[in-house]
Amino acid sequence: AENKELRRQVASLSQQLQNIAAAVAALGDNIVIPSPPAGAESSESNQDEDDH
Repeated sequence: AENKELRRQVASLSQQLQNIAAAVAALGDNIVIPSPPAGAESSESNQDEDDH
């Protein structure tokens, strides 16, 4: 009886993981991360190092 309960819980968890993975994948398609600011900051810091 205990083994059946464990298997049921594991099956439920794996299903939840699949749902979460699908939700994350869907979110990833909708999220756009702006990259230019990071590049500008890194180039400025490099120039500062050259000055010193």
